[in-house]
Amino acid sequence: MDIDSLAGGKDFELAISKVDFENMNYDLFKRCIDCVEKAIKYAKLSKNDINDIALVGMSSNILK
Repeated sequence: MDIDSLAGGKDFELAISKVDFENMNYDLFKRCIDCVEKAIKYAKLSKNDINDIALVGMSSNILK
């Protein structure tokens, strides 16, 4: 993670592992999965009826 001129013109740089990133964001990932499960239930489908789910947005290329 690199942020140019974060404060007082100083740059910020941080390297974290994929596992650490997932652990820090577990609650967010869980809420996302909960929403997907509710949508599947609302559509009267089962998980076996779904082949792919595409999330679109700022962090949509994070593999989870």
